[in-house]
Amino acid sequence: MAAEELHVGDAFPPQGREAWEQAVSTGPRAISLERLRRRADDPALWLEPVYFPEDAPRAERGGWPGVPPFVRGVHPLGAGERGWRVVARPTALDAARAAGQLGEALDAGAEEVWLPVGTDRGVRVATLGDVAAVLEPVDLGAVPVQFEPGPDAFGIMAAVAELAAHRGVPLTSLRGGWGFDPIGTLLGEGELLGGLRGHWQRLREAARWSAEHAPAMTIVLADEAPVAEAGAGGVLGLGVVLAEGVEYLRRLLEAGLPVAQAAPKVRFSLVVGQDFFVEVARLRAARWCWAKIVAAFGGPEEVRRMRLHARGALHHRSRWDAWDNLLRVTGETMAAALGGAEAVTALPHAEALGSSDARARRLARNVHWLLREEAHLARVADPAAGSWYLESLTERLARQAWQELQRIEAAGGVAAAVRRGLVQRRVEAQRKVQEERLARRELVVVGVSEFADPAERAPADPPAVDLEAEVGRPFGSGDPRRRMDLLRRVAVAAFTASERAAESEAADEPPDVVDAARAAAAGGVDLYVLREALAAGLPHLYVRPLPTWRRAAPWEALREEAERYARIRGEPPVAWILPLGPVTEHRAALDWTRGLLGAGGFAVRPWPAEAEELPGELLQRSVFVLVGSPERLAEEGPGWLRDVRARGCGALAVAGRPDRDAREALEAAGARWFLRAGTD
Repeated sequence: MAAEELHVGDAFPPQGREAWEQAVSTGPRAISLERLRRRADDPALWLEPVYFPEDAPRAERGGWPGVPPFVRGVHPLGAGERGWRVVARPTALDAARAAGQLGEALDAGAEEVWLPVGTDRGVRVATLGDVAAVLEPVDLGAVPVQFEPGPDAFGIMAAVAELAAHRGVPLTSLRGGWGFDPIGTLLGEGELLGGLRGHWQRLREAARWSAEHAPAMTIVLADEAPVAEAGAGGVLGLGVVLAEGVEYLRRLLEAGLPVAQAAPKVRFSLVVGQDFFVEVARLRAARWCWAKIVAAFGGPEEVRRMRLHARGALHHRSRWDAWDNLLRVTGETMAAALGGAEAVTALPHAEALGSSDARARRLARNVHWLLREEAHLARVADPAAGSWYLESLTERLARQAWQELQRIEAAGGVAAAVRRGLVQRRVEAQRKVQEERLARRELVVVGVSEFADPAERAPADPPAVDLEAEVGRPFGSGDPRRRMDLLRRVAVAAFTASERAAESEAADEPPDVVDAARAAAAGGVDLYVLREALAAGLPHLYVRPLPTWRRAAPWEALREEAERYARIRGEPPVAWILPLGPVTEHRAALDWTRGLLGAGGFAVRPWPAEAEELPGELLQRSVFVLVGSPERLAEEGPGWLRDVRARGCGALAVAGRPDRDAREALEAAGARWFLRAGTD
């Protein structure tokens, strides 16, 4: 007997936009679809309540997995059996402690190392000996290492090249990336020794050298973290990081690399936040845009894929109720995986506390294993394919990010936009919008601004050992008397190269600055001094930096203030609540009010029947909150407020939505604050 086809959808006749509009616009709680639109975490993005087939772009626009524009991933059959690469990122400042963390992660199965490192960032290093110490557990010929060295990129590259030679590892075996990112450094730190001119020159020299000697290493890193962790929304952050990619690609072409060789030398790192579906769509949109950019530069199809790393958002982490961060780690990692990131870093849940112990790092790694090995998320090619919501969102994010890129390009490119403060002002404006939404609890930080644990105490400061770093480890038998000669050689080579570059686009036989820097690092020259020598004779550049920011910080400050009050007074600030009428009238408002006051650090107590026995001193430093329906507040509220004020309680508040006349009467009776959803 022939198999009978089963069409499950036949039992549910299709419903178009008109049917949905009619369904929600009738009945006692009628509303329009337009009013059900909500703003995403990104203030520049609005989401529809329901999506339809006509909202999604044509399937062929997104292509197929593994082919341009790589919307559906860079592999034809999904991420493959192993899936995304699990990336280890040390949190310690000291090189030896960071090496211990890397060894622990690699032994537990991590497949790549992401190393923030430098003289004044991440793992602190000053000499080649320090670099050797932090990389001691890493097999440089087998484990990819992506460096995030900030202004020390050239010195770190020279030191690692010398370390590889010392270990007998061919430079052609090195994998990962050098991490040149002068724009990101300028945004995050506000200064560049030698200015952009000097850093562009060093980038050109590094590109030529690396393309010849270490061809498997990427050269530049377009990192979203400086803008994302300062409060930029997802659309703006993507626009800025794409503009950085464009700028870096131009510089690599100036160095003489053909586009087919230059495009694969650009690596991207995006910050994944809590708006799950938006983040999935954002990673897909990023690949779409980059493929279009490389095509515009004339790149062949096979080099148009984006080399994409994703990591969790530190600005979404909370210090209070830090265990909630485990759920955030899971959501971020899952969004990165479903969005098609090739490498993912899961930030430990205790990162915002300033220190992550072995248990926190292990739990973060286990999120990868659960999602990859048990949930098998990597076995499906582009899980978002076919979803009207995600397909539509991907296209809209790509279009809006492209508009941001065009706006930056019209300003002269990302370097000019940063120097003029245009990028910084846009980021600060979006951060202010988010701060206002957080103050109104329109944006929620679970465990902090909502569903806070009133019994929780302030988190402890990290151990002092986690804030210390020893630097200056010796390496080899470098003669201190030779260091000045080696340093002079670096300065002369760098200055000569810069002068030749100023005279012509490409100098014939440029001075070998990389070899001079390698010799200086091997001879014991300090990396900070090496950075100054490379910038010799060039003006420095200073701009307004972007400060890091955390969403939970303003609410956590309220809790900390309440704790200081409790240490002085012997008990936390008290809020007395009196609900009016039966519980069916005020249950939702009462729960909302308790949550709000608890998030502010108040000890919430019911107004006692024997209120006359309450000490007058306690009432004077307490808050009294009246909760009820608009009708109850109008009828009974003024009397209760006058009675409580007569007992000595001077801080009176009303939770609810009284009409204008009732509000005036309540204010006349002593109400100072009116609490309701949407107020600050």
